[in-house]
Amino acid sequence: MRVLNGRRHFEFSLADGTKEEYPVGEAFFELGDKRATSRVVFAPPPVTPLLGAFTLESLGLMVNPVTRELTPMRLILAAGVGGRRSR
Repeated sequence: MRVLNGRRHFEFSLADGTKEEYPVGEAFFELGDKRATSRVVFAPPPVTPLLGAFTLESLGLMVNPVTRELTPMRLILAAGVGGRRSR
């Protein structure tokens, strides 16, 4: 991961109901031949790093809910209502 831009601070509500402010920025991710950017929250130790759905989707990946394995996403393009496909 490489940080790409300056950080802004946002307030987050934690699971125990407390509120904390953390810096948020954009980072570059590389996993094998896949590369993408995604918004990240920079939390201090000992917070466990976590890849969320937005980051995984930007890499074209998803988690299989049954096997809990990373799998490639099936990408679908949909035309708008009444849209026509051009060839």
